[in-house]
Amino acid sequence: MSNSKAGSTSSHNTAYQQIEDALWSDLAQRSWSEVSLAAVAEDLLLDPLQVQLLAGSKTDIIIRKLTEIDKAALMQSNADFADDPDASMHEKLLEGLLCRFEHYQPHKMQMQNLHRASLRNPALAAQLLGQLTKTMDKLLAICGDSQPSWQRQARIEGMTGIVLSVRRDWQDDDTPDLAKTTKLLDKRLQQAAEWAASLKLIS
Repeated sequence: MSNSKAGSTSSHNTAYQQIEDALWSDLAQRSWSEVSLAAVAEDLLLDPLQVQLLAGSKTDIIIRKLTEIDKAALMQSNADFADDPDASMHEKLLEGLLCRFEHYQPHKMQMQNLHRASLRNPALAAQLLGQLTKTMDKLLAICGDSQPSWQRQARIEGMTGIVLSVRRDWQDDDTPDLAKTTKLLDKRLQQAAEWAASLKLIS
């Protein structure tokens, strides 16, 4: 790659990161409908068309941001699992889900505003659900559950449901170590395991 192309790529990456950071910051203070790329472009003194070409839509940016946060949580969980190879599947899933919620702790306002918006925006809800489902797929994989099957797909959907069912409790959890969230996750995982065993989704 020539120096000019490398410099252009670096410049675009920097500009995109500025756009993403600005939009994510706005989402902590404004509702989804009030957040716009036009406002971000104005704040950053960028051409609105350039922002759109570089970043796509505001939904594209948000999905990429959530994917980045989830990737960081998954990488941490994967490292933790390597340090404790004897951990049970239940322990790994609990730790992995808790790690994800911990990574979202600084972003509660954004997640609350996204949740509110998704209740009125089916398209946004579908994309958020799809992103979460992909993350649960990866979490199961690093926990040792990676063989494709209809049972595994059901387990992915079950994990996704657990995260969604705990969302409100996590939002209200003001304990420093997320003790309330941990207790509820533990309970839901046990219930899911019993249900899965009864339907022969796990052995």
